[in-house]
Amino acid sequence: MNEADNKYHALFKWKRLQYNSPTTDSAFSMIEEYDKWAEDYDKDYGAMGYAIPAQSAEMLMRHLGENCKSSKIRIMDIACGTGQIGIALRSNGFVGTLQGIDGSDKMISVAKKTKCYDDLNVQFIYPDKEITSIGEGKYDAVSCLGAFSLYHMEPKTIRVMLNLLKPGGIFICSVRDSPNNQTVFDMLTTEMKTLANSGLVKEIERKMTRHGVNWEIDENYYTDVRDEMPEPSIMMIYCLQKL
Repeated sequence: MNEADNKYHALFKWKRLQYNSPTTDSAFSMIEEYDKWAEDYDKDYGAMGYAIPAQSAEMLMRHLGENCKSSKIRIMDIACGTGQIGIALRSNGFVGTLQGIDGSDKMISVAKKTKCYDDLNVQFIYPDKEITSIGEGKYDAVSCLGAFSLYHMEPKTIRVMLNLLKPGGIFICSVRDSPNNQTVFDMLTTEMKTLANSGLVKEIERKMTRHGVNWEIDENYYTDVRDEMPEPSIMMIYCLQKL
């Protein structure tokens, strides 16, 4: 396939996950879809020019400062998928402990091949349950990229994630700001404001960027399926510090 074909097929798979309502339990329906996509996930996101992991890793390393060069620093990557931010962190010189969890065992299997993680486990995160086998207050940073989306992770799970951080620890997440995901976006931003107003966290940086740098497809190339494509998507990356 040529480049336009690759972009089209990647976006078509992405849209199937983001736009189609699951017919069974939402969490496990999504997990099954990610299991099917795991082997092609990195290739497809590469075709879209997905830059969020690299941008988030740079932001996180910057806020960790000199600490990022210490082997004592611990980062938990929630909804780690195939390990894209893990690759970016290691490429930027992170030498500490990196752990990851994801609801899809097939995605975890791909992440293991990166050899960037010290430990990987399969688990889906719910807002009213603690994350098993992971101690609270032990991590210097927690990342969660792309998981706050329709039929994916609930915004209130951010409280569970913050429990993992030491005081002063960094939490970084990304969320899509588009009509299809507006409800989730509004819920997450409201939750973060509530946490900030209560003195639990403070926002230290935010960045507006694109979901993928190669998002656009020549509208004349696939005229028969133009209406099937998702709208260009804005992503927000938020960086919070636990107080």
